[in-house]
Amino acid sequence: MGCIFTENQQTEKTTAGNIASSIWGYCEEMRLTWNSTKLGITNEALAHNDNLLPMDEITTADPMQLNSIAYDLFSGVSKLQGHEKGGNRTVKRWNVLAFSTGEKDLDTMLKTANTANNKTGAKAGELVRLLNIPMQQAEKWHEFNTAKDFADNINEQCKNHYGLVGRAWIEYLAKNTELLQSKSEQYAKEWQAYLLKQGDITPQAYRVARRFSLLETSLQLTTQFTGFKQQDIKQALIFCFDLWLDNFGRGDKEDEQIIETLKNYISTNYPKFIKQGEGLHNVEFLGAILEIKDDKDKVIREDFYINTEIFDNVIMKGFNRLEALKTLEKKNLLKRKEKDRYHSRIPANITPHRGARGYLIQGIFED
Repeated sequence: MGCIFTENQQTEKTTAGNIASSIWGYCEEMRLTWNSTKLGITNEALAHNDNLLPMDEITTADPMQLNSIAYDLFSGVSKLQGHEKGGNRTVKRWNVLAFSTGEKDLDTMLKTANTANNKTGAKAGELVRLLNIPMQQAEKWHEFNTAKDFADNINEQCKNHYGLVGRAWIEYLAKNTELLQSKSEQYAKEWQAYLLKQGDITPQAYRVARRFSLLETSLQLTTQFTGFKQQDIKQALIFCFDLWLDNFGRGDKEDEQIIETLKNYISTNYPKFIKQGEGLHNVEFLGAILEIKDDKDKVIREDFYINTEIFDNVIMKGFNRLEALKTLEKKNLLKRKEKDRYHSRIPANITPHRGARGYLIQGIFED
């Protein structure tokens, strides 16, 4: 998993990264760059196996490569490759906690990338691996007069004192494996109970809550090294989780992305859809528009027959086709005319394409 602290104002994101890096080593030398190749990231993930992987501003990444780099980083396994002498190369596996900062998050970076495949941003699965947590300006500066003085002091201390807590933590873990297991189970139950109080929460949120329970396990067991108070740890983690949840959304993210993708495609290609009474277009057949009229013959809504091949292979590329259809039906956006099929024959009075079939999408623009 990973966390990215985002904010387009100066909120000392780098300072937060330095604090995290100082647990294990010298922050300036530990910080890696997103401006990398997939192989480079894979090698660094392997070298940081079971440890922290500090990354710099995500905006330094090449937007055209970012999606595949992020996927490789959090997949935890290298590509299966053949060996020149026969057989396959040894598969490499890793498990890292990536920590990054940025003025933009992964989703925004992919949406603004000038590629057709990334118009809808990151997939839901990617957004629960690299958690976007909006960072806020520090309000308590302790004995310092300004936020800058406070941050400068932290950065200086991080460069002078580092690496000891990480070593002490590993030694403690080796001697207290049973305690670690019991505490991990305890906090997992507490986080599950917290989510149950939130009402209708998606499985994606439960996955992230499980990761927060592991963070709490680590933080609560290291109070002897850090001096943090147990209640402060709980409050800070809940605060960060709620920030993530508000940003991610409380609905099913993949459902939202399926609907958004379909809306975007129809809006962009609207002139290419055939309307009733029109002749054949000199373009690829995308589908047809079904006008819904009131008793005064006034058009009150437009529904869409989407060419099945276009829907399956173009619009929903990257999604599970069957799950996408189930989602649209569940949201009352897909209407079946035949019990055992999602698609139906497009009426002959709407399209000159004889025997054409499509998915009937209704009311998708009613709001």
